[in-house]
Amino acid sequence: MKNYVKWLLGFTAFILLLLGATLAYTKLSLNYEKEKQSGVQETSQPVQQQEAAQNEPTDEDTKVIDFTMLNAEGETIAFSELLGKPVILNFWATWCGPCQSEMPHIQEAYEQYGEDINFVLVNLTDGKRDTLEGVKSFIEENGYTVPVYFDTEMKGAYSYGAYSIPLTYFMDAQGAVVSGRLGAMTREDLFDQIQVLLNQ
Repeated sequence: MKNYVKWLLGFTAFILLLLGATLAYTKLSLNYEKEKQSGVQETSQPVQQQEAAQNEPTDEDTKVIDFTMLNAEGETIAFSELLGKPVILNFWATWCGPCQSEMPHIQEAYEQYGEDINFVLVNLTDGKRDTLEGVKSFIEENGYTVPVYFDTEMKGAYSYGAYSIPLTYFMDAQGAVVSGRLGAMTREDLFDQIQVLLNQ
């Protein structure tokens, strides 16, 4: 009798464990599908946890992924037109809290290194959460002078995998990726990366 009770308890525990695993798997699958369909996500995780690869540029890195965007005057411009000196390519949006937190550091860096580096801040202007008028107002109200471009067709976002923002690439004058950061950068991290970029 005791063996039967032990067997029954063990079997019940196994069934409960199996049921729990099934529910957990289902929940994870639903969350994954939801995130996949939601498009661009903002991220507030520490940059140390979300660093992009920092290896030496490969042959693939030297092939510039070009895309078009609008400048502040509403003119279409190709990203490749902004090469010729090191580039900081940053994808952001006004509704993204982590993006807002690093903007003052980027502005400060632009004021200090704007002659040596092309700062390319690409706003994900989807026409809903961010519009041309809304972004321009945001820039003006905060007194930012760093160049801002508008990715109205999401060509840049798709080309550079900006599914979570802020996303920043540090590139040499030919467009080869030197390093990258996913998540909000601290002032120290940004300026450290600038020194690495300038020393290439």
